[in-house]
Amino acid sequence: MKRRTVIVNSVLGVALLAVGVTAAIAVTGGGGRPVPTGTTVPVQRGTVTATVTATGNVEAGSTVFVTSPGSGKVTEIDVEAGQQVDQGDKLFSIDDTTEKQ
Repeated sequence: MKRRTVIVNSVLGVALLAVGVTAAIAVTGGGGRPVPTGTTVPVQRGTVTATVTATGNVEAGSTVFVTSPGSGKVTEIDVEAGQQVDQGDKLFSIDDTTEKQ
């Protein structure tokens, strides 16, 4: 073999060895970091409960104004605050006797 081919192959071999060592150190963590300690437990299904304490103002994402075609005193409210309703659901009853007079 020519001397130049031997030198090129040697340089490529050293470079390949350096890449391999660097990859091994990266994968194994280099040995310089402490091994994490802790307790492991089996996975279980359950309910996660969390409490958030904060101060500030709460604003609704959207607001809907409800109007009635007539007027009068509201005598009955048929939904709860925050309840989901569909178009056409009865929301409240109105005493319209004063309007009819």
